[in-house]
Amino acid sequence: MISARLVAAAAILAGLLTPALPVHATRHVNRCPATTREPAFYAPGHGRTVALTFDDGPGPSTKRILGILASHHVPATFFNIGDQIADRRAEVRAEVNQGEAVGNHTWDHHKLSSMTESAQAREIDREAAAQETATGLPPCIFRPPYGAYDKATLRLAASRHQAVWLWSVDPQDWKANGSASIAWIRRIISGAEAGGSQRHPVVLLHNTAGGNPATVAALPAIIHFYRSHGYRFVQLFDPKLEAITG
Repeated sequence: MISARLVAAAAILAGLLTPALPVHATRHVNRCPATTREPAFYAPGHGRTVALTFDDGPGPSTKRILGILASHHVPATFFNIGDQIADRRAEVRAEVNQGEAVGNHTWDHHKLSSMTESAQAREIDREAAAQETATGLPPCIFRPPYGAYDKATLRLAASRHQAVWLWSVDPQDWKANGSASIAWIRRIISGAEAGGSQRHPVVLLHNTAGGNPATVAALPAIIHFYRSHGYRFVQLFDPKLEAITG
């Protein structure tokens, strides 16, 4: 006799079912904003808004990034990688304690669109579990690595009450590869300022395990540019709206 588990597994592989949510993924879902059928690319809010986002953390630059954000009274959004959280739980807690939005960037940064739905689910759920263990809060927002996704990715994120957010401005700061040269700092600033042609830019920056000193050095100038051009800094999800109930 074929077991119910094998039947369910076959259905998942055939795309007939979405992989079940682990227990942690079903907690506090009332805190999360409504998800949409397609990813969002632009900063929320009225008027001119800009969202600074930091991918691939936590890392050795996290504390300096948080310090700059705090000193300039700027909110931001961090998309963290699960297998880096275990070694840097304090940094993730610091993000949450400072009031930053913290989201899911998968367990180890694989390209989801090249994976099966069940493998994608594991990537998403392992990061969510790591974040909840570190902070007590599951993620409400999700960013697929490389911006690569398919229908299965969107279906999984929606079923886990995680809104998918991409970006509209990419300064490609990751290419600095640990350099803190003036040339790279200027290049990152220039790339980020390209968002000044948009009404609601989402700026993609990085916070990798190797450190991002050029990004850190460029950050105050990026903040000054947008503030001086009349933008209001926002998060992709406002943690203050969370209603923690257990």
